[in-house]
Amino acid sequence: MELVTDHAPIAVEGRLADAVGAKTASLAELLDLGLHHEDPIVRAQALRADVAALADDPALRSAALAELNRLDDGALRALLRGAASGHAEELVPQILTQARADELRVKASWLLQQLRNGG
Repeated sequence: MELVTDHAPIAVEGRLADAVGAKTASLAELLDLGLHHEDPIVRAQALRADVAALADDPALRSAALAELNRLDDGALRALLRGAASGHAEELVPQILTQARADELRVKASWLLQQLRNGG
């Protein structure tokens, strides 16, 4: 997605900055760290930065929601489980509580129910 690769670097600090090795990170780096880093604190900090970027950038938010809405339910669950490498049930509640966009919170709430029901 071009909006992800072209997004301006995002300021980071603390353990997230240590993980990145810099005081800024690309959105793609933050997405990867939020999904795959072994440290749950780094994953949480990266996810907060990702959600903040969505809240601050209407074009990015619209594109992300359009992509989520394009996927059918099964494909979305499979994508999340595959991308989050075992952290899906940790990731979704964070999105649910941190996202400001109603549509994103509704999608996260549905996904959380699906994950908890074994979907």
